[in-house]
Amino acid sequence: MALPFEDRVVQWAVYRNLNPIFDKTFYEHSCACRIGKGTHYAADQLQHWMRKLDRSPGKTYYLKADVAKYFYRIDHRTLFEIIKRKIGCRDTLELIWKIIKKDDGEFGIHLGDHYFERDKIKGIGIPIGNLTSQLFANVYLDFMDKFIKHNLRVKHYVRYMDDFVILGKSKKELHTIRQEIEIFLADYLKLELNNKTTVDNIWNGIDFCGYVTYPPYRKLRKSTKRKLKRRLKYLQKKYYKEEVEIDEINASVQSYLGILKHCNSHNLTMSVIGQLEDEILNQLDLDDVREQRS
Repeated sequence: MALPFEDRVVQWAVYRNLNPIFDKTFYEHSCACRIGKGTHYAADQLQHWMRKLDRSPGKTYYLKADVAKYFYRIDHRTLFEIIKRKIGCRDTLELIWKIIKKDDGEFGIHLGDHYFERDKIKGIGIPIGNLTSQLFANVYLDFMDKFIKHNLRVKHYVRYMDDFVILGKSKKELHTIRQEIEIFLADYLKLELNNKTTVDNIWNGIDFCGYVTYPPYRKLRKSTKRKLKRRLKYLQKKYYKEEVEIDEINASVQSYLGILKHCNSHNLTMSVIGQLEDEILNQLDLDDVREQRS
């Protein structure tokens, strides 16, 4: 449910004041919801390190993990205590606490409950869509970032919100790092990694930020390909029923082409354009793509 207008104004004001304070202290390669970062920055940084380590002696491996049901498990009191380390103003802290507790119904999810099978609990969890939630989520896991960088001394680590990758030259060492992170999350942040955590060779590809990345190239995730093609097929049907305008189709196509530009996707791009019928294709802004086809 969307916040009332006045609540959104308050959250924007709080965000504008808090974000500069926290953002300058965040780990450089924490990439979500930050100016100058994002999914493409994260994917590019990961591939840069993959190429660098692949040129060094020995095989290179990755640890790929994400925090299970992250937003549903952020502990209110723990979050507030972390924020208090940077913010001393009582009035500001009181307002922050009210925002954290604003939706304090039975929202949180128990550790180990991967399929929402148990009753929800209070005092845990923040709404995913709120502007302040994005900042609070970064503040919360920055505690983990510092642990990984300074305590575990990991050199090649990139995170996008609750999804992260660590590169290394030893499978055994990466498994040890995973265990240390799991202990830290449980003891200090009341979180856990999901059961899809993987340690593997980088040449098997790393599924991260919407792409599957290899040292020399990057592909679009298969599930994204399917969604993209289904969406365009759906829009074409709606167009011929006069239920959508050509501008909506053009906006979707331009968005997809923007995504495809960040991976090795010539054949996929031609396939996507090829499924559009001429009546629609001729009305779209596709000069660059038409040059590639000719």
